[in-house]
Amino acid sequence: FTGLGIANSYGRKNDVELKIKHFEYGKGDLDILSKTEELKKWDPDIVIGPRSSGKFLMLKEQFNDIIVVSHMASSSEISSLPNNFYSTTPSNVEAEKVMSNFIKHDLKGRHIFSITELDCKSCVDYSKALVGDKKLKITALSLLTSEIENITPEKLTENIKTDDLIFLSATSYTSAMLLNKIVNQSPKVLRVFLGTDEWGSFKSSYVGKMPMKGDFI
Repeated sequence: FTGLGIANSYGRKNDVELKIKHFEYGKGDLDILSKTEELKKWDPDIVIGPRSSGKFLMLKEQFNDIIVVSHMASSSEISSLPNNFYSTTPSNVEAEKVMSNFIKHDLKGRHIFSITELDCKSCVDYSKALVGDKKLKITALSLLTSEIENITPEKLTENIKTDDLIFLSATSYTSAMLLNKIVNQSPKVLRVFLGTDEWGSFKSSYVGKMPMKGDFI
C-alpha cells in the first residue's frame, strides 16, 4: 500500500490519474478464483498480487492480456508463466543459495531443524532446495496446515535440540502458530528461527507481532 500511495502521489504531480481498487478474498486455496470475474469487469491495466506463489500460478488462465505483478511470489514455476506475469522477488532457488551460504559461513554450519507447510507451494519449493543441500546438517519435518494446527507442542518439539536452528518454511500465519507452540514448550530456551519471504514485512506480519524473545532471521 505504501508503494501505491507513492505512485499515486507521483502521478498527481505529473497530471496522471491512477484509479486503484482493492479486492479481498478468503484464506481458502481457491478463494482467489471467486474474485477474478469481478476484477476483470473492472477492466484494470495492471493487477498487483497475490503474494502467494500457489495463488499467483492459479491466475495463469484468468488473465491473458493484463499485466499481473506479485511482490512476493517466488516459486521456480513462475518462470514458465506467460510474459504478462511478473514477480519482483528472486526465485526460491536463488534465495535458498543465500540462506545456505549464510548458514554455512555466518552460523558456522549449525544443525537445522526444518519444518515445512505442505499446503504452501513456495514453502515446499524453498524447503526442498535447502534440504537438498548435502553440505548442510538438517532434520526435516513436513506437515499439512491442518496437522500443524492440531499437533501438540510436545509432539512438535520432541526431536528439536536446544541448540538447533529452526527453519520455518511456512506462511506467516502458520509460522506464528509453530513459533507459539515451540516457545511455549520451552520458554527458557532462547531459540534462533529462520524464515522465508512468506513471512512478509516482518513488523506487520503475524510472526513480527508475536510478543516473544528470540532471534528471527
